[in-house]
Amino acid sequence: MPYVPDLGVVLTASYRVERDGIAYHVEPCELGPVVLPTGNVVACDPLVAHTTPFVDAVAPGRYQLRAWIAVLHRDGCEWQRRITALQLVVVDEPAATWSMALLPGQDVATLDAEDFFGYAVDAGTGTLADQLAIEALSQWDCERLDEVFIPAQVPEGLLH
Repeated sequence: MPYVPDLGVVLTASYRVERDGIAYHVEPCELGPVVLPTGNVVACDPLVAHTTPFVDAVAPGRYQLRAWIAVLHRDGCEWQRRITALQLVVVDEPAATWSMALLPGQDVATLDAEDFFGYAVDAGTGTLADQLAIEALSQWDCERLDEVFIPAQVPEGLLH
């Protein structure tokens, strides 16, 4: 079973932990603004569209999207980089408390200590987006999705 620390701790720049000979160093990566015209936020693999938004919406607008990258070190050398979380920055201030974003019918009281709510990344892609954007993507054919989302070459700096 993988080690899963409290997200409130993990989403801290320079968070570090070592498990089973692997050192994890977490760093933020600003992805730029995301436009939410309805404020209905969907978390999904956009190449395998799911359009159910979270129960709690945000005010329509532009919000910063941040990826949290775990840089894995083994034997003192960088080994891999993995996206560990996406964060929609609704208010850019330290949070006093936070609650899990839930879909209709989900209840955190039903989770055991090692359980979680999440979504499948069948195409290996994850996003936070407005419900309208995901609904629009669901109308695209595979060729258009490939042209837009599958780079011919991985951008420099994403993989080491």
